[in-house]
Amino acid sequence: MEYLSVEQQKVKYEENSLTLGKQAKLVRYNETKAGQIVVSYVLFVAVMFSLITSSSSSSSSFIFRRIRWVLFSQILLISASFWLAITMVIKRLVGAKYHYELSLMVRQMLLEEILMVQNGQMKSPEQQQGGRLAKPDPVRLRQWYTNLFAILSPLIAFAVLTLYACIVILLDGK
Repeated sequence: MEYLSVEQQKVKYEENSLTLGKQAKLVRYNETKAGQIVVSYVLFVAVMFSLITSSSSSSSSFIFRRIRWVLFSQILLISASFWLAITMVIKRLVGAKYHYELSLMVRQMLLEEILMVQNGQMKSPEQQQGGRLAKPDPVRLRQWYTNLFAILSPLIAFAVLTLYACIVILLDGK
């Protein structure tokens, strides 16, 4: 069994605080990166969609219809690239968020141990053996995943509706 002095526990607490700060920055960085990717995608699709739907005197001409198909193909390729990029960023974001929540739990456990030692309380046998495993709060993580899903759902709908609208416009020849 490992018994740490109050000073050693405080050092571990400070180290954990530094780690927590780095993890918080990583979470914010990945959130920002995801936001930038989403905004870039939406703007690109909006510009391309406006080019496809723009009215022209030669809108029924063979060349103009081919250009529309090229623009639609570009939207498809960029959409595929976007979803790959956003998936990678979200994967990193989920990992960073999980480790951040884990560090919060470890920090709370360290604080409880410091307070117990300072107050002269004895640890229970379960605590002495490290019986309490640090796991992130499932309620907080579930709320976070729900928020993530709430953000991604309209984005998926936007992508599907845009692609559908492009197909309808191209097949109607407008």
